[in-house]
Amino acid sequence: MLIKKWDTDNYMKQLSKIALDILKQGTKKKAVFEDNEWRGIIEECYNPPERPKKFKIDFKKRNDKNPLIAVLFSGGLDSYVAYIRAKEISNNVKVFYCRFPTIYTKFEEEAIKKLNIKPIIIDFPLKCNYGNGIWRHIIPGRNLYFICRVAEIMNEGGEIWLAANDGEIPNEGGDKSLRFRDEVNRIFSYLPYPIKIKYVFIKETKSDLINWYLRRNYDVKKLKLTRTCQNNTKKHCGECQACFRRAVAFINNEIFDEKDFIKNPFKYAIKDYKWKLKKREKEFRKGDFSRYSPNSCYE
Repeated sequence: MLIKKWDTDNYMKQLSKIALDILKQGTKKKAVFEDNEWRGIIEECYNPPERPKKFKIDFKKRNDKNPLIAVLFSGGLDSYVAYIRAKEISNNVKVFYCRFPTIYTKFEEEAIKKLNIKPIIIDFPLKCNYGNGIWRHIIPGRNLYFICRVAEIMNEGGEIWLAANDGEIPNEGGDKSLRFRDEVNRIFSYLPYPIKIKYVFIKETKSDLINWYLRRNYDVKKLKLTRTCQNNTKKHCGECQACFRRAVAFINNEIFDEKDFIKNPFKYAIKDYKWKLKKREKEFRKGDFSRYSPNSCYE
């Protein structure tokens, strides 16, 4: 265990409040409950051999027509399209931005401002600088911390959308893997309110989600205001892996413009990404899609 003793005060208070609400229904001739993850416990409590014949119990269907969707937002292209999609299916959408101390944080925040999105900001509690150390652009545990802080706020339940796309979601390895999602959802299943992590683009590549955006006639200019770069340059550098993936998705949708980058990604970023391309080709030829899907390889 990472900690020796859990701070269970608030958690147990919530459980006790739910237990009291269940108890109160027994004072009535008819008990009415929401049909949720507590149903099994409620049925056992109200179905002893001594249950009065006149006592009735009813479960109301959960209202899933307007689910709370929390979009983890970074100012990037993927999370912006996730936000647009969430707004299409629900008017109960909250946007969260986790302010990590990276070399590109200020540019993310500038992009969010230009997009006119006002997220709930979660500040990172540690003083450090990611992006120029041994992990480069990777921040181990970032998504886990972000997700847990959001789940803490969403105490009525809902979905947390992580905008990982097809090609970024391996079976195992990293905090965008299927195993990571399933393990976090397993832990969250113990919460007294229903929270689930959803990989909203699990079957769509970056090219696919841009295609979805364009087919609905959303503004291309706004899409290009998003920030998908791992360097501390005001304009997209054109040299990092993120710029290369962005350029590939843009050219596949015929909206690529070299002027959007400081350097041409197909001349410079390809050098940084070449080892991944070789790995993808090798695994593709073997039929090994545990890390990179067929769609991602074709892209």
